[in-house]
Amino acid sequence: MADYAKAIDLNPQYANIYFARGNHYAELQRHEEALADYSKAIDLDPQYARAYYARGVCYDALQQHQEALADYAKAIDLNPQDATTYRNRGLCYLELQRYEEALADFSKAVDLDPKDAAAYGNRGVCYWYLQRHEEALADYSKAIELNPQDAIGYGNRGECYGALQRFEEAVRDFTTAIEISPEAQFHQFRGEAYEILGNQAEGSAQNELFDRALADFEEADRLEGSQ
Repeated sequence: MADYAKAIDLNPQYANIYFARGNHYAELQRHEEALADYSKAIDLDPQYARAYYARGVCYDALQQHQEALADYAKAIDLNPQDATTYRNRGLCYLELQRYEEALADFSKAVDLDPKDAAAYGNRGVCYWYLQRHEEALADYSKAIELNPQDAIGYGNRGECYGALQRFEEAVRDFTTAIEISPEAQFHQFRGEAYEILGNQAEGSAQNELFDRALADFEEADRLEGSQ
């Protein structure tokens, strides 16, 4: 930080120095100090799109979502071709449960960057909350195609298959999620899918499915207890 302070002493009207120090503070999770530096950079250069975006991220981290939205909007006005800003504003809308607005931003993000797996996944979440399960399924599948090592993507798609009564496919996705990241929630969801399939089966097949469900529920409990 001493180097930044020295650079500011030498050229206190240079916005980029404040921006760079703000980034350093943000990396250290010192959001209030980052916020002050981004604000100074904006005071010196009111057209500094990246500073508005970075300050928006800080406001989000501080749970000041309305301020974040205002900064993201300004960043988009100054640089309307930046997919990341649309994605982050979409996340902010998602946090506020403003799903239609989030959906529009994630859609713009994937238009600008068709390889943005996170934007597809988050748009899928919007579709999920809006009960548009087939569209959610398509977006989760695209996100998985772009990032096949994302356990959350498989977990989300598994839940979507469950909502569509496609429980065998749900089991496959939860199994893949567990292979990537053996989390309690994935065992719980897979156990629930096995239990439903067990209720639809008979004889030894039913017993086997119930045994698998029980094993998953026990593993979910074990993992929860170890946290």
